[in-house]
Order: sequence, then C-alpha cells, then structure tokens
Amino acid sequence: MSLTLQENEDEHGFPIDEYTYYHSDSGLKGWTIHTCYPPEPALKPLLGKRITNTKPPPSFYAKKRRSNQLDLNDNQFQSPAKKIRKSQVNAAIVVESSSQAQQQTPLFQEQQDDNQLQASPTPAFSTPQHIVASTQTDPPRMRRKLPPRGVPQPERRPTINYSFSQSSNSSSFQTNTPTTSSLSNPPRRIYPPSAPSLAFPRPVSKYDPELYKNLSDEQKNIHDQIVKHEKSVFFTGSAGTGKSVLLKTIINSLHYKLGADLVAVTASTGIAACNIGGVTLHSELGIGIGEKQAEDYIKIIQKKESLFKKINTIEVLIIDEISMIDGVLFDKIDTITQEIRRNKTKAFGGIKLVLCGDFYQLPPINKNVQDIRYAFQANCWRNAIDLNMELSIPFRQKDQHFANMLNELRLGKVSRTTERELKNLHRTITIGNDIEPTELYPLRKELEAANNGRLNSLNGELHIFRSIDEGNSYLYNKCIAPEVLTLKVGAQVMLVKNLTAKLVNGSRGVVSGFANTEGKLFPIVKFSDGTKQTITNFDFVFESQGKRQASRIQLPLILAWALSIHKSQGQTIEYLKINLKESFDYGQAYVALSRATCMENLQVLNFSSSIVKSHPKVTEFYRKMIIDK
Repeated sequence: MSLTLQENEDEHGFPIDEYTYYHSDSGLKGWTIHTCYPPEPALKPLLGKRITNTKPPPSFYAKKRRSNQLDLNDNQFQSPAKKIRKSQVNAAIVVESSSQAQQQTPLFQEQQDDNQLQASPTPAFSTPQHIVASTQTDPPRMRRKLPPRGVPQPERRPTINYSFSQSSNSSSFQTNTPTTSSLSNPPRRIYPPSAPSLAFPRPVSKYDPELYKNLSDEQKNIHDQIVKHEKSVFFTGSAGTGKSVLLKTIINSLHYKLGADLVAVTASTGIAACNIGGVTLHSELGIGIGEKQAEDYIKIIQKKESLFKKINTIEVLIIDEISMIDGVLFDKIDTITQEIRRNKTKAFGGIKLVLCGDFYQLPPINKNVQDIRYAFQANCWRNAIDLNMELSIPFRQKDQHFANMLNELRLGKVSRTTERELKNLHRTITIGNDIEPTELYPLRKELEAANNGRLNSLNGELHIFRSIDEGNSYLYNKCIAPEVLTLKVGAQVMLVKNLTAKLVNGSRGVVSGFANTEGKLFPIVKFSDGTKQTITNFDFVFESQGKRQASRIQLPLILAWALSIHKSQGQTIEYLKINLKESFDYGQAYVALSRATCMENLQVLNFSSSIVKSHPKVTEFYRKMIIDK
C-alpha cells in the first residue's frame, strides 16, 4: 500500500504538505527543509511553518518536484531526487534517536551573529536534541572548527547515505550502503557541513510580508507582474507616487524567491543605490565611468573570474533612477551581457530587467545638452522591456490640489492659476523649535558656501565626526552621509535614514547639545515636533549579490541649511525653501518643488513659467508609450 502526498501551495507559491517541516529556529534560516515520515511528535509544532529564503524557488517545485511516495508495508521512505545548484546552501533535518544524538559531536558549527543565537520564535517549542542540520556550500574559503579537547574526532566522510526506518515507538535514520535493494532510487545524500566564509558571508534575506500588504492595488499589480509572472518591467510615475516603496518591496520578494546572489540591485547614482541597499550600476558590472567601447569591457570582464561569474549568474537586474542612465551606456551593457552570457538572441543575455524612474526628472549628465540620449532611446529598449507600467496615486502630497499643480510642472506646462499660486509662496514660513527650512540650490558651490558660512557663524565648540569606511572607495564616497560631519549647538540638520515611525528620512531638526554615550559624544537633535533624540552611528551598506562591497559608518545626519537639487532627488524634505533664479536643467524646477509635502511648508523665490521645461524627447516618449494595466 502506498500513499501519495498531495502538495498545496501557500500564497507565495511555496509547497506545503502535511508531512513537511519548516524549522523556525533562527539558526536554520535560509536552509532547505526536507520531509520525513512518520511525523515526529517533537516536530508537530513546526508543521506548516515556513522559514525565510527557502530554496529552491517555487518555479523549481512546480516543474521538477514529484510527489513523495510512502510505502507503508516496507516501512521505507523515499525522498525525491533534487537538482542542487552550486551557489545554493542546502540542508536537511536528520532525525535520530535521542541516545544517538547525545553520543554524536558535530564536526562543524556555523558561526552566527549574536542575534541569531536566540531561542526559536515559537514559544511552545525548543529545538529537540535529535535534530542535526547539515549544509553544503561552495568549497573555497572553508574554515574548520574542531570539537572540544578530549573528545575523539569522528572520521569525516565525503558522502553518507541515509534511509528511514520505522519502529513502533520512534522514527530514526539508519545508515545503509548505496546499493540498498529496498529502495527503487538512491536515497538523498547528506553532506558534512562546511564553515561559512567570513570574508563573504552568505546573507539570509528576511521576507517581510507586511511590505506587500501595505501596497496599493496598482503597486501590487506591478509587483506581481515582476515577481510572480517574471516579466521585464519599466515602471514610472510622478514624484511621491511610491516608486521607492514599491521597489524595496520587489527587492525583498525577489531575494526571498530567488536568493540575493541572483538579484543585482543597482541605481544610477550612489545616493539612490544606498537608499535601496545596492550599488551603482557601473560598479556592479565593473565598467567604471562607461566611456570605453563594449568590446574593451568584454575583454576586461573575461579576465576577471569573479565578475565573469557574477554576470553569468544573475537572473534579475534592477536599476533605480533609470532616467539618469545614458542610452549609449544602456546599449553597451546589453552588448556586454549578451557576449558574456553567450546569448545574443535575447536582450541582456536573458537577464530580466526591473527599471524604475521618471524621465521627466533629472536627465543623464552630459556636457552637451543637445546630445542627451535617454535610456528609452537605446536600440535594445523595445526588446528588453515586456511591460510599461505607471503609478498614478500620490502619497507624498496629501493635498490633491498641490499634486495637480506638480503634475502640470512635470509635463512642462504652467497654467496662469499655477503660476499665480507659486509666486504667492515667496512669503517666509515659520516652523518653531528654532528650525529653519532647507534651501535647495541648483549649483553645488552655492550649497557648500551656505552650509559652511552658517555653521561658522554659530558660537560654541566644533564637534567633528569622521566616518569609518570599508571596501570600495568609489561606492562609499557616493554615500549621502559625509566623510566628515562638523556640528555645533544650533546647527540645522536633516535625517537621511528612518529611525522611528515619526523620525524618518527627511525629518528636520536642530542640534541642541551633545550627550556622552559609552565614552563618546553624540549629538542631541530636537526635531520639528519637539522630540529630542540622541543620534548615534548608522551603517550605510552597499551590497552586490547579497555580499557587502562597501560600507560607511557615520551619523545619519547632514547639514540642512542647504542641499543641491541633484542630491535631493528621491528625498522628501519636511520644510523647504527654493530659489529658482539659476535653475537651468530639464526637470530641475519640477524635482525641486516636488520634494515638498505641502504648500504650507514650502517657500518659493524667483519663480517664472519660463524655467519650467521638459525635454521634447521625454514628452514624445510618454505620449507614444502604451501603459500596460
């Protein structure tokens, strides 16, 4: 008599059956959990509970996995054969009798962070002693952790075959030879664990279902087209429509589904890359500033084994702020990836693309404005993108009238009503708590003079905070947090990272003092709502394929008397003062004004309808673009 397990899938496409155990202990995150029969009583609390970053992805199960066969007469369990990817970490729960588990000493122990050594989040369950985990990782850079002194070391074997045996009281594994006649197929092989590489620790992506639940319906639609239906998508929308929130959710879901090593998270600028936990596109592909010919970059990449392997491995390429990527560079990347991956029939060598941005905002940097070529003008654009999708609901601006005004400016249009209302915003705004509005400048030299001049005018002692930098200097020098931050009591500052539900990226404050914390001085900031908070260091991380490439440890603050319009793109600024006298670039006035949340907190100087302009190529692209629903 045999019994076929009927598998069901959860809401994310992962299979669940009545004999599958999903271990919730933090030390086993990211490992593939196998099935066993009969159900172990100690594991019953784990039934139906799924760990994060389970591999392989749902598509693998749907195509490859066969139903498990249980032969109740022979008391044998047959585990399905599975294809193991070299880059995956795989593990199995091995069930032994309690006496066997007490006698066995593990050869290797995985080094974990302190927060991973806590008890299982399931209160009613603690990991039983007869659960032993084994993993398989890439062979290089393995470190062996020896057993305690005085304990005889078991002989290490490269491969051990196990099969289940069933008794009246307990279930256990018994070792058999590979030629066991009672099994129609060889049992699953379980390999000895390898110590993780300390230089390149494999990350465990934590799936956060709340991110998806908080999306709007149109955001969920875009998310599903990318994550579930595996489409290459360009999604756009006016400022404040939730593009960044949606992109972070997509990244979280793709990391969970595919693994961080198969998803390249990039952006056109260092600030945008830091905001989404990625790296710049140039750094990810090793193309520097991108001025060489594609053939030259191909030769360089072929000589670099790690870079060559990376480009052949990634399945999804994410690019934020696509509006600032030049079309010529976009074509070069297409040629490079096709050649390296040896797949010239598909755009980007078969890599799926997720492009996010608004071409009405700042264009690619080019000394000759007439030579601007946007990414959508690239020869490969049409073949590379399956769907063009747009977000239309504003979240940053709660005032619908103000949002409508900004949509006019986005299209390069200014009605008489809009011009009149914006000119009326020249009045001074009062904030309170000694906080002044942040002033946006078109030119970098202007903002540096403004910040340094105002800081030097303050009385009191200077406090200098230097960053701790590691890794690729090109990346951490692009971080929004400065290498050297100089503060005084009375300095106007702005948060550049979310700290609490109320103290978020863009919150404005003033330094009210300095507190001694663990022998070091840190600034006390009084924010616009009256909250006082001691600000300590934050780790700004740039990652590629889930591996840290660079980091900067610094206070998540910047001087906020002045900020450049380029640096403000993607930011929400609580209180804003804008002088548009020297605004010169396409989309510059729109980007500056759309940083504000409402008209009450916005002061506008020297506004004129003549400075509002959108590039004709962008206008034509959006006019012809078919929006997919």
